Amino acid sequence: MKNFIEKFKRSKWASRKLWTLLGSALFVVLTDILNIPIDEETYWAIVTLAVSYILGQGYVDGKKHEKEQK
Repeated sequence: MKNFIEKFKRSKWASRKLWTLLGSALFVVLTDILNIPIDEETYWAIVTLAVSYILGQGYVDGKKHEKEQK
């Protein structure tokens, strides 16, 4: 079990960006399919927050990778 956890931590599935993307996509799909009454301003605030996090973290990760290559 410990070996599985270590492999998971190093895999792409442990990416916080991936889970943020999946969670926000699920949120968008479920609110549309289930017709959950949510204020449009709140909806876009959640989507914008998720996109901002993914883009910001991607930039930071890119700079970190660039620094490691030097």
